[in-house]
Amino acid sequence: MFRSATGGSREVIPFLFSGAVGRLLVLILCAAVNAVRDRVYIDGGELTWEQRNEDGSVEVDSDEEDASFVYYMNLSSSFNAPTMNFTAIFGSVPKPGAGSESALAALDGYMFANDATFWLYGGIEDPFGAASQTSADAVLAYEPSKDGDATSEDQFTTANMGTVTRYITHGAGVSIPSENLGFYVSGARAPDWGPIWDNTTAFNLSRQMVKVNMSERPADAIWSNVSLPEHIPPRVQAEAVWVPVSEAGAVVLIGGVTMVESLIDEDSLSEAQQAESERISPSFMTTVSIYDIARDTWYNQNTTGDAPPMLAGFCAVYASAPDNSSHNIYVYGGYDGINYLNPPVDTAYVLSLPSFEWIRLYTGDSRRLEGRRYHNCVKPYPDRMLVIGGTILGGERSCIDGAIRVFNLNSGEFQNTYDPAIWSEYEVPSLVSEQIGGNSSGFATRTSPATWTNESLSQLFATPYTKPIATWYPYASDSSTATQDSDGSSGFPAWAGGLIGGLLGLLALCGIAGAAWWLRRRRRRRRPGHQGTPKEKKASDLAGLPEGGGWQQPAHEAGSGIVHEIQGTETNPGLNHAAVELPASRTASPLARPLPIPKASP
Repeated sequence: MFRSATGGSREVIPFLFSGAVGRLLVLILCAAVNAVRDRVYIDGGELTWEQRNEDGSVEVDSDEEDASFVYYMNLSSSFNAPTMNFTAIFGSVPKPGAGSESALAALDGYMFANDATFWLYGGIEDPFGAASQTSADAVLAYEPSKDGDATSEDQFTTANMGTVTRYITHGAGVSIPSENLGFYVSGARAPDWGPIWDNTTAFNLSRQMVKVNMSERPADAIWSNVSLPEHIPPRVQAEAVWVPVSEAGAVVLIGGVTMVESLIDEDSLSEAQQAESERISPSFMTTVSIYDIARDTWYNQNTTGDAPPMLAGFCAVYASAPDNSSHNIYVYGGYDGINYLNPPVDTAYVLSLPSFEWIRLYTGDSRRLEGRRYHNCVKPYPDRMLVIGGTILGGERSCIDGAIRVFNLNSGEFQNTYDPAIWSEYEVPSLVSEQIGGNSSGFATRTSPATWTNESLSQLFATPYTKPIATWYPYASDSSTATQDSDGSSGFPAWAGGLIGGLLGLLALCGIAGAAWWLRRRRRRRRPGHQGTPKEKKASDLAGLPEGGGWQQPAHEAGSGIVHEIQGTETNPGLNHAAVELPASRTASPLARPLPIPKASP
């Protein structure tokens, strides 16, 4: 069933197009994304589909029933990004209450994950859906089948977070499977820590960090909420990245802004809000915050080099040099958060630790408009990063050229294809080693910043991380999902295909999808009850700132792999709201048949 953005009958747009006939996923926006073993899971956010018909018409579908499902992609699937219909490689799992308004979903939430389970936390919720009938301390967890058979709503569990509320959004989440820990830093909340039903009820910046101790049984996870120290400024739309150092690793908090236009009832910040953000937010890149997990201590550290501008809605992953002499955090995309029409950057930066040196690694062609915001990134292999979803611009140019882009961490370039049978170990890019010394294998000679802000940080980064980190690659290759030339790239230049596609109506399509997204965004804000205000291997208030397939034993390696507390006072905000059980409906939607988990390679 296809709906228009305003909830009426489906919208059919007749015009010529180039490409496959069928239903295409063209926009994944503000979703919660993470990897569990050999799959990437996608929940919530806003998904836009195009139904391309044989008569040349296109139906634009931003289906509200997407809230009924968690989508997933097997990392054994190969694809050619510029030409792939990603709908063909996405499966779905019905949530409890699928096909009805009792299914729970959120915009700008986070997916905590270890190697066995994920938990859906936070985000902006639908006031007319299940969220309005669910306790503030309830969270939905999913445990993928260990035998590789069923993917069904029966694998969902409602977990209780105790004194922690889920009423928060736009924070920085990080999951650390090797420590069985997850953290969610700062973000935006309602003044009373109550429900945040739309874009305009999260007025205050949170000075809290949520910590979750993840056990293999979802209901056994232990949740706590601790105050951030005064020297760690609160923010929204930052990224938190774990790096393997010392006893338990460190969380590095990068970027973000003091306020973002998506949290106010306008398309742009006010002059005063813009001035404040432009004054403070750039410092979130030039000074990063580091949390020593084992010592429960926060630090700030100044950076040097070619730092990114102030950014919101970007993504980040890390990769460690083979000898662990450097840990390199890759930052891609994002925008300034001031106006929803402001374009995102098509730039990748590396923050190399422990030198704390910024290096600009990649800059795209500005004429191609390939930058993204509100996307997610995962690292399936040591040398690959998948950029999932996002949008280019608001208004009439929101579509992206491919729902997924593939970035080579070694070369610092985007590539057309993802093939699970072709990958390399991580190598430090030459642009990075030129700044920190050493070579592609490591041997960095700059192993400290110009000046440590605290000598304890020096000891933190000098101490190796010795615990094993599970890796689930290489993945069994399913070559039937894509075609490519022998050199691993498409036979036709991607830029030429994009240009020709534009001549045949791509811009019109993007305008339709963009308009639908914009209308739904305004609709959310104004619903009734709104209160206003190489070596290749064959075989992955804004107030607050001024105040302060089958079950397989994984391989292990120390200090690298897929990585999907605080000195302060524990607090219990936001739990004065009535508790109501999650809906008990177990009716699966007939619209999407769950796909089986494929057997992983031995």
